Amino acid sequence: MEEFRKVLRYSKFGNRLKRLEVTYNDVVDLYEDLLELYVELYEDLEFDTPIVIEDPDDDSFVCAALVSGAGFIVSGDGHLLNLREYAGIRIVRAGEFLMIRNS
Repeated sequence: MEEFRKVLRYSKFGNRLKRLEVTYNDVVDLYEDLLELYVELYEDLEFDTPIVIEDPDDDSFVCAALVSGAGFIVSGDGHLLNLREYAGIRIVRAGEFLMIRNS
């Protein structure tokens, strides 16, 4: 959760949230609600080593994708993008995701 809060505070998200007419707190509250739904599943996930070696804090995003059955992680984070794929989940930038979705 701390990693998510930190990332969401990046200045590049301020204008995007404003355009969507949502606040930082709206997004954090929604993410916390979703996290509560999956917390038991997270506890069952055990890894001997970090998934994202360069930044183990990013493992939470991969775990969230795993337990939710996501097909993609859309991110601008270089450490996640270097992974490219994990357990069948593709990790792509927003532009690439939009191209895939629209094709």
